[in-house]
Amino acid sequence: TLASGANAATAGFSGTMTGSAPFYLLYPYSDGCTVADGKLKFSLPQVQTVPKAGTFGQGASPAVAVMNDDSSPAQFKNLCGVLEINLCGSGIMVDSIAVSDIAGAPLWGDCEVALDGTQGTDEQKMTVTGGSSTVILKLDKKISLKTSSATLFEVVVPAGSFSKGFSVKIFDSTNGQIGIFSSMNTAAVIHRSKISPMN
Repeated sequence: TLASGANAATAGFSGTMTGSAPFYLLYPYSDGCTVADGKLKFSLPQVQTVPKAGTFGQGASPAVAVMNDDSSPAQFKNLCGVLEINLCGSGIMVDSIAVSDIAGAPLWGDCEVALDGTQGTDEQKMTVTGGSSTVILKLDKKISLKTSSATLFEVVVPAGSFSKGFSVKIFDSTNGQIGIFSSMNTAAVIHRSKISPMN
């Protein structure tokens, strides 16, 4: 449970730890998280619901840490990166945005992080299986685009190289498609803990 430090770089948590060190931590909390076969296992959601543009969906951006004892600090390392999409328009009300990897790699589904000594470090890697190559950013309230300035949308995707880039579809509140475009650069790289503008 978050005890202090909401919306800050450093936070305090309270709770009960069982078992023996090392302790593996996943944030945010996930009901389906398990440790088995030397791997930390959990799921990424297909739909990232956000209260407003420019924010992350709850549970969409997992981070992992390791504690060598029950009193050492936990330094979390993100497993995903962010694809930044800037949109302009006139009279367009955006309800949701679908981002797809053109080459077909899964952007959500069952995830595994090997407990091989790299977890909780900059070298840790996550594999994703199942799911599909399309992740959806869903807005709590639809947003009207402007012609005078771009509206920023941030979609969390697994870190890695995507050989054919991404395609984006924009939908209104009736689920009608009102726009589609693809990245101009054939290849795209999403870095862990970084925001990558869609080009």
